[in-house]
Amino acid sequence: SDRMGDLYRYQLLTSRKRAARIKKVLEIATSINSNLSLDKVLHEIVHAVSDAVGFRIVLLRVLDDQAQAFEARAFAGLNREAIRKLEEHSVPRAEFESWLKEEFRLSRSYFISHDKKFWGEVDEDGYTPDLGVRKEGEWHQEDVLFVPLHTKDGAVIGYLSVDDPVDRTLPSREVVEMLEILGTHAVVAIQNASLYERLNNSMRQLEEATERAEELNDLKASFVSTVSHELRTPLTAIRAYVEALLESGGSPNMEMQRQFLHVIDEQSMKLHRLIDSVLDLSQLESGRFRMSREPINLTAVAGEAVEMLRAMADAKRIVLRVEASSPELVVEADHTLLRRVLYNLGTNAIKFTNDGGTVTFRIIGEERVVRVQVEDSGIGIPKEEIEKIFDKFYQIDGSLSREYPGVGLGLTITKSIVEWHGGEILAESEPGSGSRFT
Repeated sequence: SDRMGDLYRYQLLTSRKRAARIKKVLEIATSINSNLSLDKVLHEIVHAVSDAVGFRIVLLRVLDDQAQAFEARAFAGLNREAIRKLEEHSVPRAEFESWLKEEFRLSRSYFISHDKKFWGEVDEDGYTPDLGVRKEGEWHQEDVLFVPLHTKDGAVIGYLSVDDPVDRTLPSREVVEMLEILGTHAVVAIQNASLYERLNNSMRQLEEATERAEELNDLKASFVSTVSHELRTPLTAIRAYVEALLESGGSPNMEMQRQFLHVIDEQSMKLHRLIDSVLDLSQLESGRFRMSREPINLTAVAGEAVEMLRAMADAKRIVLRVEASSPELVVEADHTLLRRVLYNLGTNAIKFTNDGGTVTFRIIGEERVVRVQVEDSGIGIPKEEIEKIFDKFYQIDGSLSREYPGVGLGLTITKSIVEWHGGEILAESEPGSGSRFT
């Protein structure tokens, strides 16, 4: 009677523990499936397996479809060094499939005992925890139990690997069943989180595409408005002076005719430069652009750009200076294009510098590169505008009646030319304290 009573109490206690464990597993499964962040889901899965089934160490690997390898993504009970080592070592799919031998099967899982000497051949780059001395029949540090995570159609999306059971015993069928129940819920949670992540990525890409489309529409509208204005202004002047010349007929006032023709020529050149800028930008962005590289003295090119800008600077009493760390700094580049870069930057500097200011061209030779700076004492650029100034047709003052005319292509073309040469360009500025383009 006493023995039967002890047996009954033991069975009752075991049943209660089993029921409590199943209840805990179901609670954990509900918690896992309520989360839609993939990283959080993976983290919850490994800690759920550790808490509910009683393994101190849990590793979850997820299949990377592109690399066709299982990547270590979540861990429980491991130190930083072990995690680093596992993250560095992915498991190729073919290698994983070689483990799925019938002799190791335990339900839908696989238990590989240390006495099989299996891991010495295939997992020398893996991680083996030090579990201390173990008795015969206890879990050994080289024992491995892993649970493949199968989808409904039989595809494997990852696997759980567990180690160091709390009670030190080899896995029972009940423990394996618990692991597989959690594995089934883990698959659903991973698929849901992955789907949600892909959906979020698609939504983000769609939003970015929509924003880009709106930007392009705004850019198009700005382009039409700005170019129309820039074309209309010189055309209006040309028509006005041509009409005046026609009305004067055979007037002997040659000086007036000369002045009118000078204005017409100046406005025609402005139209010519505008059309050239649009065509140059189109060619630079088409990928069909051709450069003629040759050794050139960049200090000399800066001097050429200064001479081209001299008349414009003199009209505003602006001092132009060239400072070079050496009279000869030779680079392999397109002479005409680099002069165009310096001319564009110089034109901008003069345009936005008040009368009596200074514009400096500074050329500094370094070990493998040459650093060119165009610095002015002008009005400066607001901080929030710095990143936009290289955009096509962008101008800080966007109104058509702006004080500083232009179509906003000079800096865009300049940036393209610099990048075609393998260089980079950046701007620094403080409102009221001038700007520096490097």
